[in-house]
Amino acid sequence: MDASPLSGDNGHKFVGAPEGVDVTGDYGTPSLLFIYYNQPVSDKHRKAVQELRHDLETWNAFELGRAESQVNELMQKGKLPTDDYNESRVRRTDHRSKAIQYLRKEHESWLVEADKKEFTIELKTDEKSMNKKVEQELRGRLESKENLPAQFGVVLRIINRIIAARKQDDMQQYHFTNVEVCADGRENPVVKSTMFRVYEEGGEDERGSVKVKIDYVNHRCQFNREHWARARHNVEDFIKEGENIRRAMTLNFCVDA
Repeated sequence: MDASPLSGDNGHKFVGAPEGVDVTGDYGTPSLLFIYYNQPVSDKHRKAVQELRHDLETWNAFELGRAESQVNELMQKGKLPTDDYNESRVRRTDHRSKAIQYLRKEHESWLVEADKKEFTIELKTDEKSMNKKVEQELRGRLESKENLPAQFGVVLRIINRIIAARKQDDMQQYHFTNVEVCADGRENPVVKSTMFRVYEEGGEDERGSVKVKIDYVNHRCQFNREHWARARHNVEDFIKEGENIRRAMTLNFCVDA
């Protein structure tokens, strides 16, 4: 990864796509998603929760607008592809993910990291059983050990079909931002950022076994709404440009309180 995926992005002004280029098909790729888990809300807390959602949505729209501006600039310079092939969609979305990671690490004072886990899991299996074992590992790791709501299983089922259809030498990367939206008395919600990539190492051995690796990077942060409220007025252009992208890249689930 470059030292700064955002370097040279036109003085922080939004850069549009090259003329005649349409990459909106990228936004349906489930490798970069923002997921809101919405608890039931009483009339008493409805306004507070709506304000919380607004803060989260404008923050996510800013990140996507800023990342999209960088993707557009790199397409103009010929450093990212402009066609609609699947491989090109993946390359552009991977760059969006890297840009968002960089923003959160270097520029977003409203995100306070509380925990980070980075590790690799190795699975030894055969081609027939591989997809099931990968799904079991992801589900057990992310739902049980990272305490993501059970509704995250819907996302896992979607990407599991993509993993099953991959080429042998593909390395697939996924980046999900998870937030529980509720009136629990906490002013600043917890944000769980889940990243992992799945790939095979080597081919089949003489017994027909394959080695699959999953690299995980899991962050848990606190979203300081007061800091974001002070900052967001300076980035309205990115929020505006990123809002339609955010809508396409957001999943909403209803969860029990």
